[in-house]
Amino acid sequence: MNKTHELIISIGTNIDHDLNMTLAKRALLTLLPDMTFTTEKWTTPVDAESDKFLNCLALATTRHGAKQIVRAFKQIERKCGDTKGKRSKGTITVDIDILKYDDEIFHKEDWQRGYIRALMREINEMKRQEKEL
Repeated sequence: MNKTHELIISIGTNIDHDLNMTLAKRALLTLLPDMTFTTEKWTTPVDAESDKFLNCLALATTRHGAKQIVRAFKQIERKCGDTKGKRSKGTITVDIDILKYDDEIFHKEDWQRGYIRALMREINEMKRQEKEL
């Protein structure tokens, strides 16, 4: 039997915020039904000129490898209308990234961002509550 892996992911959008966040969350729940989401936070863009971003983090478990999950996330991004052409113009329809897969850290520079640190406190609280059940 495959091992269960813990995933922490980030989700962001800078266009049609509510619609795209909802579409991304629905698609992610289809892929990972036990996923739970943090609150959403508005942030100003980093290293880009664009509208504000709506962001959240999510906690889930999977039996899939990290590479499989990344491929699935890219498919969800495309399904939500994200393209390289739009990204080149500063439009991020949906961006879904693995921040942590078990003990492996991804996107290390993102961990220093204030909103990630704040939302990680929510993730840690979710994990604490889960252990109490």
